[in-house]
Amino acid sequence: MDTTGGATRLAWMDLGRCIAAICVIAIHVSGVFCKDSSASAFYLANIVNGFSRFSVPAFFMFSGYLLCGRPTLKPTSYVFSKVVGLVKVYLFASLAYYLFDRFYQRQDMKSWPVDFLAGHAHFHLWFIPALIAVYFFYPLFMRILDEDKKYVFVFVVVSIILINLSGVMVVATNSGTSFQVESSLGPLYFLLGFCADSIFRFSKKICWFIFLAASFAIAAISTLMAARAVDIPLLDPGLYTGVLVFTQALAFFMMIKDVKIQATFLPLLSRVAKLILGIYIFHHAFMVFVFDALNHIGGFSQSEIVILAIPLVFLFSALFTAAIRKINFFSSFL
Repeated sequence: MDTTGGATRLAWMDLGRCIAAICVIAIHVSGVFCKDSSASAFYLANIVNGFSRFSVPAFFMFSGYLLCGRPTLKPTSYVFSKVVGLVKVYLFASLAYYLFDRFYQRQDMKSWPVDFLAGHAHFHLWFIPALIAVYFFYPLFMRILDEDKKYVFVFVVVSIILINLSGVMVVATNSGTSFQVESSLGPLYFLLGFCADSIFRFSKKICWFIFLAASFAIAAISTLMAARAVDIPLLDPGLYTGVLVFTQALAFFMMIKDVKIQATFLPLLSRVAKLILGIYIFHHAFMVFVFDALNHIGGFSQSEIVILAIPLVFLFSALFTAAIRKINFFSSFL
């Protein structure tokens, strides 16, 4: 634990959130090519995508670890403050992307009001309503978490298994209903973040092995499915509620907790970690800008675009977030 700017912070969590943010960008950048087997970046894109799937669940796990370890918080007042902040974020981000999609990408925005009310005004903004839902359930979680952490972990694992069995049954029976919904990942990974540290005590080598094995499996299966034009979303190995991503996220969480960070890097790490929400919100717009710029300049292969776009999008999103946070209106919720 380190102290930066007067607030107590977890250095390993700051590092984990920065890595997860980069990997979210990697998912979206590589996603442009990973379903097109004719693309020259097809194999690279699937490898990058497969190794990055843990990132979204990791954010919920970090929240669960941090919040559920603070029993002194008053649930009602704390939930209210967090929900109000996230609602502001969602309103601002939704309006910003409405303008971006309408006037820069020239998209038809007729369905935007319905999408906005449904919680996905832009495809990647579903994460914010999911976080709001988690905070609404926070008081209930605090009651559940009074129980033995082993029971909490069993509940999470059984839920993951049932979700995946539901998906398999839907595909097998060709029915139209399923519990296989990405929105279920929030509460489950939130609880997993709370109990994982107490349940597991694996060595770094074992965690690395599990992480690499799960990542290679996701990348390999995704590549084969895309190459053979097999499009069955409920059986996609990269599903956030899938067993492989569950294993990958758990292994990453256990690995990052044991990372030792030199004191020299702590202030910079803390400053970047404070920009993560803004990076998440703005990264898609900057991804479009970077792709357009690289294509306009020309001379870049698809693989080079994937490799260049990820750090560039992260850098531009971070700089933009840092700039607008200096404005009082934005600093209150970004």
